[in-house]
Amino acid sequence: MPALITHHIFGQDAVATLADEIVEGQEELLAFLLGNQGPDPCFTRALGKLSTTAATRRFGKEMHARKMSTALFCARDAVAHLPESDARIGRAFVLGLVGHYALDSIAHPIIYAGQKELAALHDELGDAERELHGLIESELDTWVLWEKRSQDVRDFLPASALARTDAIDRVSGAIMSAVALRVFSIQIPSAEFPAAVRDYEIYLRAIDDYDSASSVLISTVEKLVRPHSLTRAMAHRPNPTHECAAANLDRNDWLDPWTGVVRCESFADLYDEALAKYPQMAEALVRDDRPTFDKLGAGLSYEGKPGARE
Repeated sequence: MPALITHHIFGQDAVATLADEIVEGQEELLAFLLGNQGPDPCFTRALGKLSTTAATRRFGKEMHARKMSTALFCARDAVAHLPESDARIGRAFVLGLVGHYALDSIAHPIIYAGQKELAALHDELGDAERELHGLIESELDTWVLWEKRSQDVRDFLPASALARTDAIDRVSGAIMSAVALRVFSIQIPSAEFPAAVRDYEIYLRAIDDYDSASSVLISTVEKLVRPHSLTRAMAHRPNPTHECAAANLDRNDWLDPWTGVVRCESFADLYDEALAKYPQMAEALVRDDRPTFDKLGAGLSYEGKPGARE
Protein backbone atom coordinates (compact mmCIF):
# COMPACT_ATOMS: atom_id res chain seq x y z
CA MET A 1 0.00 0.00 0.00
CA PRO A 2 0.91 2.31 2.32
CA ALA A 3 -2.09 1.52 4.46
CA LEU A 4 -5.53 3.05 4.87
CA ILE A 5 -4.85 5.80 7.44
CA THR A 6 -1.80 7.12 5.61
CA HIS A 7 -3.69 7.24 2.31
CA HIS A 8 -6.64 8.95 4.00
CA ILE A 9 -4.48 11.67 5.49
CA PHE A 10 -2.53 12.05 2.26
CA GLY A 11 -5.86 12.54 0.50
CA GLN A 12 -6.82 15.28 2.94
CA ASP A 13 -3.50 16.99 2.29
CA ALA A 14 -3.67 16.44 -1.49
CA VAL A 15 -7.15 17.88 -1.96
CA ALA A 16 -5.91 21.10 -0.35
CA THR A 17 -3.43 21.51 -3.21
CA LEU A 18 -6.24 21.72 -5.79
CA ALA A 19 -8.17 24.83 -6.79
CA ASP A 20 -11.28 25.28 -4.62
CA GLU A 21 -13.76 24.60 -7.42
CA ILE A 22 -12.24 21.23 -8.38
CA VAL A 23 -13.65 19.29 -5.42
CA GLU A 24 -16.67 20.97 -3.84
CA GLY A 25 -19.01 19.84 -1.09
CA GLN A 26 -18.99 16.90 1.27
CA GLU A 27 -20.02 14.24 -1.22
CA GLU A 28 -17.28 15.13 -3.69
CA LEU A 29 -14.75 15.19 -0.85
CA LEU A 30 -15.82 11.71 0.27
CA ALA A 31 -15.51 10.48 -3.33
CA PHE A 32 -12.02 11.97 -3.54
CA LEU A 33 -10.95 10.35 -0.26
CA LEU A 34 -12.34 6.98 -1.33
CA GLY A 35 -10.39 7.30 -4.56
CA ASN A 36 -7.26 7.84 -2.46
CA GLN A 37 -7.65 4.26 -1.26
CA GLY A 38 -7.08 3.22 -4.87
CA PRO A 39 -7.71 -0.43 -5.77
CA ASP A 40 -6.69 -1.61 -2.28
CA PRO A 41 -10.26 -2.62 -1.28
CA CYS A 42 -10.18 -5.20 -4.08
CA PHE A 43 -7.67 -7.26 -2.11
CA THR A 44 -10.20 -7.98 0.66
CA ARG A 45 -13.12 -8.87 -1.61
CA ALA A 46 -14.42 -12.17 -0.25
CA LEU A 47 -18.15 -12.18 0.52
CA GLY A 48 -19.63 -13.08 -2.85
CA LYS A 49 -19.56 -15.50 -5.77
CA LEU A 50 -16.11 -17.10 -5.81
CA SER A 51 -15.37 -16.51 -9.48
CA THR A 52 -16.38 -12.85 -9.26
CA THR A 53 -14.52 -12.10 -6.04
CA ALA A 54 -11.42 -13.80 -7.48
CA ALA A 55 -11.69 -11.58 -10.58
CA THR A 56 -11.95 -8.49 -8.38
CA ARG A 57 -8.85 -9.43 -6.41
CA ARG A 58 -7.01 -10.12 -9.67
CA PHE A 59 -8.01 -6.69 -10.97
CA GLY A 60 -6.54 -5.07 -7.85
CA LYS A 61 -3.29 -6.96 -8.36
CA GLU A 62 -3.09 -6.11 -12.07
CA MET A 63 -3.83 -2.43 -11.50
CA HIS A 64 -1.01 -2.23 -8.95
CA ALA A 65 1.52 -3.93 -11.23
CA ARG A 66 1.19 -2.46 -14.72
CA LYS A 67 -0.49 -0.08 -17.15
CA MET A 68 -0.73 2.63 -14.49
CA SER A 69 -1.17 5.62 -16.80
CA THR A 70 -3.46 3.73 -19.16
CA ALA A 71 -5.71 2.72 -16.27
CA LEU A 72 -5.91 6.22 -14.80
CA PHE A 73 -6.62 7.82 -18.16
CA CYS A 74 -9.26 5.15 -18.82
CA ALA A 75 -10.86 6.10 -15.49
CA ARG A 76 -10.76 9.74 -16.60
CA ASP A 77 -12.45 8.89 -19.88
CA ALA A 78 -15.10 6.80 -18.11
CA VAL A 79 -16.31 9.94 -16.33
CA ALA A 80 -17.45 11.32 -19.70
CA HIS A 81 -19.89 8.41 -20.01
CA LEU A 82 -21.55 9.08 -16.65
CA PRO A 83 -24.86 10.94 -16.34
CA GLU A 84 -24.23 14.66 -15.95
CA SER A 85 -25.47 14.55 -12.37
CA ASP A 86 -22.70 12.05 -11.49
CA ALA A 87 -19.83 13.61 -13.41
CA ARG A 88 -18.38 15.74 -10.60
CA ILE A 89 -18.45 12.80 -8.19
CA GLY A 90 -16.68 10.73 -10.83
CA ARG A 91 -14.02 13.37 -11.43
CA ALA A 92 -13.38 13.68 -7.69
CA PHE A 93 -13.03 9.90 -7.35
CA VAL A 94 -10.58 9.69 -10.27
CA LEU A 95 -8.49 12.57 -8.91
CA GLY A 96 -8.35 10.60 -5.68
CA LEU A 97 -7.08 7.55 -7.58
CA VAL A 98 -4.20 9.70 -8.82
CA GLY A 99 -3.35 10.52 -5.20
CA HIS A 100 -3.17 6.84 -4.32
CA TYR A 101 -0.84 6.17 -7.21
CA ALA A 102 1.38 9.16 -6.41
CA LEU A 103 1.96 8.10 -2.81
CA ASP A 104 2.24 4.38 -3.50
CA SER A 105 4.71 4.67 -6.35
CA ILE A 106 7.00 7.09 -4.53
CA ALA A 107 6.86 5.71 -0.97
CA HIS A 108 6.62 1.98 -1.53
CA PRO A 109 10.32 1.26 -2.10
CA ILE A 110 11.24 2.21 1.49
CA ILE A 111 8.60 -0.21 2.80
CA TYR A 112 9.86 -3.06 0.65
CA ALA A 113 13.43 -2.22 1.68
CA GLY A 114 12.42 -2.39 5.35
CA GLN A 115 10.66 -5.73 5.07
CA LYS A 116 13.58 -7.31 3.21
CA GLU A 117 16.08 -6.00 5.75
CA LEU A 118 14.09 -7.38 8.67
CA ALA A 119 13.61 -10.74 6.96
CA ALA A 120 17.34 -10.98 6.32
CA LEU A 121 18.21 -10.13 9.93
CA HIS A 122 15.97 -12.78 11.50
CA ASP A 123 16.02 -16.32 10.15
CA GLU A 124 12.58 -17.10 11.53
CA LEU A 125 11.10 -14.23 9.48
CA GLY A 126 12.53 -15.32 6.15
CA ASP A 127 9.07 -16.50 5.06
CA ALA A 128 7.20 -13.55 6.58
CA GLU A 129 7.85 -10.68 4.17
CA ARG A 130 4.14 -10.17 3.52
CA GLU A 131 3.46 -9.90 7.24
CA LEU A 132 6.46 -7.62 7.73
CA HIS A 133 5.09 -5.39 4.98
CA GLY A 134 1.79 -5.12 6.84
CA LEU A 135 3.55 -4.48 10.13
CA ILE A 136 5.62 -1.63 8.68
CA GLU A 137 2.56 -0.05 7.08
CA SER A 138 0.62 -0.33 10.34
CA GLU A 139 3.46 1.38 12.22
CA LEU A 140 3.60 4.14 9.61
CA ASP A 141 -0.17 4.59 9.86
CA THR A 142 -0.08 5.25 13.60
CA TRP A 143 2.93 7.54 13.23
CA VAL A 144 1.40 9.61 10.41
CA LEU A 145 -1.84 9.94 12.38
CA TRP A 146 0.03 11.27 15.41
CA GLU A 147 2.60 13.33 13.49
CA LYS A 148 0.13 15.11 11.21
CA ARG A 149 -3.10 15.10 13.22
CA SER A 150 -1.91 14.69 16.85
CA GLN A 151 -4.40 11.85 17.05
CA ASP A 152 -3.95 8.42 18.61
CA VAL A 153 -5.19 5.38 16.73
CA ARG A 154 -7.45 4.56 19.69
CA ASP A 155 -9.42 7.70 18.80
CA PHE A 156 -9.63 6.98 15.06
CA LEU A 157 -11.79 4.30 13.48
CA PRO A 158 -10.04 3.31 10.22
CA ALA A 159 -13.27 2.09 8.67
CA SER A 160 -14.59 5.65 8.93
CA ALA A 161 -12.15 6.61 6.16
CA LEU A 162 -14.34 4.60 3.78
CA ALA A 163 -17.43 6.78 4.30
CA ARG A 164 -19.46 7.08 1.10
CA THR A 165 -22.94 7.63 -0.32
CA ASP A 166 -25.07 5.53 -2.65
CA ALA A 167 -24.08 7.85 -5.49
CA ILE A 168 -20.37 7.37 -4.74
CA ASP A 169 -20.85 3.60 -4.72
CA ARG A 170 -22.65 3.72 -8.05
CA VAL A 171 -20.12 6.01 -9.71
CA SER A 172 -16.94 4.39 -8.35
CA GLY A 173 -18.27 0.97 -9.28
CA ALA A 174 -19.00 2.01 -12.85
CA ILE A 175 -15.55 3.58 -13.27
CA MET A 176 -13.61 0.66 -11.82
CA SER A 177 -15.65 -1.86 -13.83
CA ALA A 178 -14.80 0.07 -17.01
CA VAL A 179 -11.08 0.14 -16.15
CA ALA A 180 -11.03 -3.58 -15.35
CA LEU A 181 -12.59 -4.49 -18.69
CA ARG A 182 -10.98 -1.98 -21.05
CA VAL A 183 -7.45 -2.05 -19.67
CA PHE A 184 -7.05 -5.52 -18.13
CA SER A 185 -9.77 -7.54 -19.93
CA ILE A 186 -11.26 -8.52 -16.57
CA GLN A 187 -15.04 -8.58 -16.32
CA ILE A 188 -16.43 -7.44 -12.99
CA PRO A 189 -19.93 -6.05 -12.43
CA SER A 190 -20.25 -2.40 -11.47
CA ALA A 191 -21.45 -3.49 -8.04
CA GLU A 192 -18.15 -5.25 -7.31
CA PHE A 193 -15.96 -2.34 -6.26
CA PRO A 194 -18.57 -1.02 -3.78
CA ALA A 195 -18.88 -4.57 -2.46
CA ALA A 196 -15.10 -4.73 -2.08
CA VAL A 197 -15.17 -1.48 -0.10
CA ARG A 198 -17.86 -2.99 2.12
CA ASP A 199 -15.77 -6.14 2.66
CA TYR A 200 -12.73 -3.97 3.43
CA GLU A 201 -14.77 -2.09 6.02
CA ILE A 202 -15.95 -5.34 7.62
CA TYR A 203 -12.40 -6.69 7.69
CA LEU A 204 -11.02 -3.54 9.28
CA ARG A 205 -13.69 -3.51 11.97
CA ALA A 206 -12.89 -7.14 12.77
CA ILE A 207 -9.10 -6.89 12.99
CA ASP A 208 -8.11 -3.32 13.70
CA ASP A 209 -8.21 -3.29 17.49
CA TYR A 210 -5.08 -5.32 18.23
CA ASP A 211 -6.40 -6.68 21.52
CA SER A 212 -10.00 -7.28 20.47
CA ALA A 213 -11.49 -10.77 20.68
CA SER A 214 -12.23 -10.82 16.95
CA SER A 215 -8.67 -9.84 16.01
CA VAL A 216 -7.20 -12.50 18.29
CA LEU A 217 -9.64 -15.14 17.00
CA ILE A 218 -8.93 -14.40 13.34
CA SER A 219 -5.18 -14.50 13.91
CA THR A 220 -5.50 -17.80 15.81
CA VAL A 221 -7.37 -19.38 12.90
CA GLU A 222 -4.80 -17.94 10.47
CA LYS A 223 -1.96 -19.61 12.29
CA LEU A 224 -3.60 -23.00 11.87
CA VAL A 225 -2.75 -22.85 8.18
CA ARG A 226 0.26 -20.51 8.02
CA PRO A 227 3.21 -19.77 10.30
CA HIS A 228 2.57 -16.02 10.70
CA SER A 229 -0.53 -13.90 11.15
CA LEU A 230 -1.16 -11.08 8.70
CA THR A 231 -4.05 -9.96 10.90
CA ARG A 232 -1.75 -9.31 13.86
CA ALA A 233 0.71 -7.54 11.60
CA MET A 234 -1.90 -5.18 10.15
CA ALA A 235 -3.78 -4.40 13.37
CA HIS A 236 -2.93 -0.95 14.69
CA ARG A 237 -1.18 -0.68 18.04
CA PRO A 238 -1.46 2.59 19.97
CA ASN A 239 1.77 4.56 19.60
CA PRO A 240 1.28 8.26 20.46
CA THR A 241 4.82 9.36 19.71
CA HIS A 242 6.80 11.20 17.08
CA GLU A 243 9.30 8.33 16.98
CA CYS A 244 8.99 5.70 14.27
CA ALA A 245 11.73 3.28 13.27
CA ALA A 246 9.95 2.37 10.04
CA ALA A 247 9.90 6.02 8.92
CA ASN A 248 13.74 6.23 8.90
CA LEU A 249 13.63 9.69 10.43
CA ASP A 250 17.43 9.69 10.90
CA ARG A 251 17.81 9.18 7.14
CA ASN A 252 19.96 6.07 7.38
CA ASP A 253 20.96 4.36 4.14
CA TRP A 254 18.59 1.81 2.67
CA LEU A 255 18.72 -0.28 -0.49
CA ASP A 256 16.02 0.27 -3.10
CA PRO A 257 15.00 -3.33 -3.89
CA TRP A 258 13.95 -2.49 -7.45
CA THR A 259 16.99 -0.51 -8.60
CA GLY A 260 19.77 -1.62 -6.27
CA VAL A 261 20.50 2.04 -5.53
CA VAL A 262 21.42 3.05 -1.96
CA ARG A 263 19.07 5.78 -0.80
CA CYS A 264 18.60 7.67 2.46
CA GLU A 265 15.20 9.42 2.29
CA SER A 266 12.84 9.16 5.22
CA PHE A 267 9.21 8.21 4.75
CA ALA A 268 8.37 11.83 5.54
CA ASP A 269 10.60 12.94 2.66
CA LEU A 270 8.85 10.58 0.27
CA TYR A 271 5.40 11.65 1.51
CA ASP A 272 6.31 15.28 0.86
CA GLU A 273 7.70 14.41 -2.58
CA ALA A 274 4.44 12.70 -3.52
CA LEU A 275 2.41 15.61 -2.18
CA ALA A 276 4.46 18.10 -4.21
CA LYS A 277 4.07 16.03 -7.38
CA TYR A 278 0.36 15.30 -6.93
CA PRO A 279 -1.15 18.59 -8.24
CA GLN A 280 1.02 18.38 -11.35
CA MET A 281 -0.18 14.83 -12.00
CA ALA A 282 -3.78 15.82 -11.36
CA GLU A 283 -3.54 18.74 -13.77
CA ALA A 284 -1.97 16.56 -16.46
CA LEU A 285 -4.81 14.06 -16.10
CA VAL A 286 -7.54 16.72 -16.21
CA ARG A 287 -5.95 18.28 -19.30
CA ASP A 288 -5.61 14.86 -20.96
CA ASP A 289 -1.85 15.42 -21.17
CA ARG A 290 -0.57 11.84 -21.20
CA PRO A 291 3.09 12.69 -22.05
CA THR A 292 3.41 14.98 -19.01
CA PHE A 293 1.69 12.46 -16.76
CA ASP A 294 3.98 9.68 -17.96
CA LYS A 295 7.02 11.84 -17.31
CA LEU A 296 5.85 12.63 -13.77
CA GLY A 297 5.01 8.99 -13.05
CA ALA A 298 8.38 7.88 -14.46
CA GLY A 299 6.94 4.50 -15.42
CA LEU A 300 6.74 3.38 -11.78
CA SER A 301 4.24 0.74 -10.72
CA TYR A 302 2.25 1.20 -7.53
CA GLU A 303 5.04 -0.78 -5.86
CA GLY A 304 7.53 1.83 -7.07
CA LYS A 305 9.05 -0.60 -9.55
CA PRO A 306 10.51 1.07 -12.70
CA GLY A 307 9.73 0.03 -16.23
CA ALA A 308 6.14 -1.05 -15.62
CA ARG A 309 4.26 1.64 -17.56
CA GLU A 310 2.68 -0.76 -20.05
